[in-house]
Amino acid sequence: MTGIILVTALTMGGPGFGLLMNPWVQEEIGLTPEQAEKLTSILADHITSTAGIRAEIAAKRLELSAELGKDKPDMKKVEKLIGEIGDLHAKLMMERIRAEIAIRNILSDEQKAKLRELKLGHPGKGKGKGKGKRGPRPMWF
Repeated sequence: MTGIILVTALTMGGPGFGLLMNPWVQEEIGLTPEQAEKLTSILADHITSTAGIRAEIAAKRLELSAELGKDKPDMKKVEKLIGEIGDLHAKLMMERIRAEIAIRNILSDEQKAKLRELKLGHPGKGKGKGKGKRGPRPMWF
């Protein structure tokens, strides 16, 4: 390894984030120490900026669950909570897209191509539709 930073505490699921935190993947695509540092910074900023949104979603889900647990739930309150949860999910998705674009911008065209190649070869990602296969997923890079 060429001094590439691995931050396992920042490993995240989904296309791009988790895969790029794998030291083997970083080495395979030729991630430089400077790029690894920027990657770590982007992910740390993303986690920090979305923590409040995630907490709000959890709180709204608990509130929704409590309302639905009543004998006679207030459907106006249920509808309002579902709308608020949807809005929060939209904010979270936008933040994720911003982080993924920031990550994409630190990679060279060759690194993006190699990452796409690695993603296509990754078991369960984009190959087949049999048992245990998830089918094609969006590629952000």
